[in-house]
Amino acid sequence: MIYTTKENERLDAICFKYYNRCDAVAKVIEANSHLNNLGAVLPANVKINLIDIAEPVKSETTINLWD
Repeated sequence: MIYTTKENERLDAICFKYYNRCDAVAKVIEANSHLNNLGAVLPANVKINLIDIAEPVKSETTINLWD
């Protein structure tokens, strides 16, 4: 999906809105190298390719620090 920014939006907020998580920011930047030089607050009309990102794997492992 191609997303077009509005004035003063931030990539972390866009990722949270689209993916419902913020850990996608690094992968979105990898897919959109033109974002590297724009800073934290984006100008209007920047096209961002919001790529498909797999859901994080949920671990069933429990670690007990105290026995």
